[in-house]
Amino acid sequence: MKKTVAFSALLFLASCGGDDGSPTSPTPTPTPVATSITLSATSVSFASLGETAQLSATVKDQNGATMASATVTWTTSDEAVATVASTGLVTSVADGTATITATSGSASATASVTVAQAAANLVLSDPILTFTSLSATTQLTATVTDANDEVVDGATVTWAATGGAATVSSTGLVTSVADGTATITATSGSASATASVTVATGWASISTGAFHSGGITASGAAYVWGLNTYGQLGEGTTTNRTTPVLVSGGHTWASISAGYGGHTVGITTSGAAYAWGHNGYGQLGDGTTTNRMNPVLVSGGHTWASISTGAYHSVGITTSGVAYAWGRNGSGQLGDGTTTNRTTPVLVSPRP
Repeated sequence: MKKTVAFSALLFLASCGGDDGSPTSPTPTPTPVATSITLSATSVSFASLGETAQLSATVKDQNGATMASATVTWTTSDEAVATVASTGLVTSVADGTATITATSGSASATASVTVAQAAANLVLSDPILTFTSLSATTQLTATVTDANDEVVDGATVTWAATGGAATVSSTGLVTSVADGTATITATSGSASATASVTVATGWASISTGAFHSGGITASGAAYVWGLNTYGQLGEGTTTNRTTPVLVSGGHTWASISAGYGGHTVGITTSGAAYAWGHNGYGQLGDGTTTNRMNPVLVSGGHTWASISTGAYHSVGITTSGVAYAWGRNGSGQLGDGTTTNRTTPVLVSPRP
């Protein structure tokens, strides 16, 4: 019995010490050290200034365990392009590129930042333009902003004009060229804006027939209104008009005469004569008796100084002072010594 107790004591002593009989210490747990950082995004793009993006950093230790309470510091390579807060909130400042760096201990990670403003809105300096004379100009300016209403400096703006009453240069200079209306469009990227243009230079002359009237503006545009049974308004229809409509053809007119019987004759600034409307007696002077809803050239190749219209005939004086007449002649109103209707200008007989 005594031998057994002694042997057990020896075993106990051996298990509690080393060779020298001292106790064995437990292996210590290593202190976590940040060895890697992963960012929520490695690249960030901004299309407007003042825009923000939140970055987050996941820090892991040498054992691959996440260090939830690890301290992370944030820096930017260029504060003029993008800033970063202590929480990882990135804010765009100006066009360009920058690098955001997150650091924890000796570990770090980066994210690239690109700022390129994109046009989201465009506002013109004046959306409504009115001109009362030709060759008048107004300078339009376009303010381009991004989605945060920050001005896009140096934005490219293209300009276009439609409608014919005005032109616009590549710099936004609007010029009135004819009576009527036009639309100016400015475009930058996907953003655009328009300005409406009205050119009204006022009336230079007016002529009245029985049931229709015509006038010439100071810019040489011809307008006619009233009864339009025969196309005497010259705008391509037979629809009556209660307000002035532009005579078709794009001519610049010097004078106009509205006939009593439903035809109209005008002289352009180059001295050519055009006629339209009722033509039952050849009063349009185009060699036919066909009614016309648009201006047709009076035949003969003359250069006209003035023309006057009657009920169913027309009489004109050339720039050389010679008189011609055409149309109905039942009472000799053409002055050619006959009572024959004429569909082209005939020379008025010399006065006694």
